[in-house]
Amino acid sequence: MHNVWLTFGPEAMYWAPKFVRSLWGAKEIFITENGCTSDDALAADGIVYDTDRIMFLRHYLTHLRRLWGDCVAKVANRSLWNWNLK
Repeated sequence: MHNVWLTFGPEAMYWAPKFVRSLWGAKEIFITENGCTSDDALAADGIVYDTDRIMFLRHYLTHLRRLWGDCVAKVANRSLWNWNLK
């Protein structure tokens, strides 16, 4: 998946809160949006197999879990919304 506007990789989900905590001593960090776009295409069976978005979320959540594991910052999973337009 390639997007011109997407300049941060999934590693930012780990390093950015770590940097914010070291710089400002933040006790809580709120991540308000983390979305992606992709070139959705219908397969021959009429289904959009959303592998780009699935992998995007999987990689970002992997680094968020790494952040939790290292106890870098207090991170509370208040909600995760994943939606699409049909």
